[in-house]
Amino acid sequence: MAQSDTRSKLNAAAAVLRAGDPAAAAKLVRELVETLTPDTDAAVTGTVADLCMHCELWFEAARLYAPLCRMRPDVDFLQYRTGTACYKCGRLDAARDHFAKCAALRPEHPASYLQLGHIQRALRDFEGAEKSYKAYIERSADEKASGYWSLSDLRKYRFSDDMLLAMRRYLGTIGDENAECSIMHFALGIAAEQREDYETAYGHFHSANGIQTRLRPFRAEAYQHLVDGLVTSDAPAAGAAPATASRPIFVLGLPRSGTTLVEQILAAHSSVVATDELPYMERIALELERSGGYGPRLAALSDSDSAHLRERYLREARQYVDDENCHFVDKNPNNFLHIGLIRRLLPEAVIINLRRDLRDNAISMYRQLFAVGHDYSATFAGIHTYAEGYVRLMSRWLEWYPDVIRIQGYEDLVTDPGGQISELLAFCGLDSEPGCFEFYNSHQAVKTPSAGQVSQPMYTSSIGQWRHYNDWLGKEFSGLADLSRAG
Repeated sequence: MAQSDTRSKLNAAAAVLRAGDPAAAAKLVRELVETLTPDTDAAVTGTVADLCMHCELWFEAARLYAPLCRMRPDVDFLQYRTGTACYKCGRLDAARDHFAKCAALRPEHPASYLQLGHIQRALRDFEGAEKSYKAYIERSADEKASGYWSLSDLRKYRFSDDMLLAMRRYLGTIGDENAECSIMHFALGIAAEQREDYETAYGHFHSANGIQTRLRPFRAEAYQHLVDGLVTSDAPAAGAAPATASRPIFVLGLPRSGTTLVEQILAAHSSVVATDELPYMERIALELERSGGYGPRLAALSDSDSAHLRERYLREARQYVDDENCHFVDKNPNNFLHIGLIRRLLPEAVIINLRRDLRDNAISMYRQLFAVGHDYSATFAGIHTYAEGYVRLMSRWLEWYPDVIRIQGYEDLVTDPGGQISELLAFCGLDSEPGCFEFYNSHQAVKTPSAGQVSQPMYTSSIGQWRHYNDWLGKEFSGLADLSRAG
């Protein structure tokens, strides 16, 4: 392709991306990727790689950045971008090496240490993560909050009195209506919890979420419209299950309900691979929503369209899986919205829905700093609305597909791990293996906030955590208890 044509396509893809159509932009970028050759100008290759990152085409980006890194190993921003792409692809060892090299090239630059800490935590190197987060805080002049929050998210880390004093001093130096302030309040809330000072903890979480609400308001009406459309549409027809050596296993439910725990139990099996919180079902659903409404379009999906979307999902998901004969886990909690789509495209799939006491689930979400996509979690009204939609929709899915969804109680799992794990494996059609009962000894990477929790044997201390906050949230907890009973 002529350089002028390449530049024209680059500009077109960037324009479509700015216009808010990532699916169309991704299509154009994939076409661009196919035109690149080893002789393509490095600047053009780098620009295409950058566009891949913006379109969340992580594997394509990693492939394009790799030769650029080899050509210019001393360029720190190439190491950083390649590390980011590798992290998104689940290639954590490679990502760690790139960020470590970036830190060596520019030791004064804080961002590399933060990303290195995230990777070390995912790889269960919690001591290394602590050192990296502290290095980030030391080097960061006015964005220290992410380092403090990341320390608080290491399950066994405890803030010293000196560290707590430094955190309070830093909070006093930043504005009170910005993301940095919100993140600091989340970290200080965890620090107060460590001292069992729940009144102070609640005050910090309330302040943190108040800022989040103003920065990222929850679009409750849009969510309710989506749920209404699915509940009132006709049941999508399930396709005929093909004879395949492997099956996708969808682990879903509300965030902070135990999905990572179940993922790690299953991934400890020799025939199962963990992937990530994959966005691919969500992307298909968004395209259907934009082309006539998710519920109606799903109900009317033709066999040929279903076959095309099935092939597309499997192609994208299997990028994370080296052995095509292995089952793989897609652990995106939001897939509870897409069970009908899953049944239509992948009738052979295993579906496991995690269910936890909504009061514990709610306070766990409220005290968690989510990156994106969980704006409802900043208020209990938003949490109630989101949970109500979840309960309504799960009732409808269970009405339509009563025999293909396992309802896995979190409390049942942690109080009777042996029996529940045996039932879980049987439901997935897997033989019992000792590693599944000792999942915490696995070397499987964990990219979610639950990395610390799943690196130790199961415990029951998370049951009833809501009681610590009942003095301030009693009415809200009562409403959630009523919703649990109704569901």
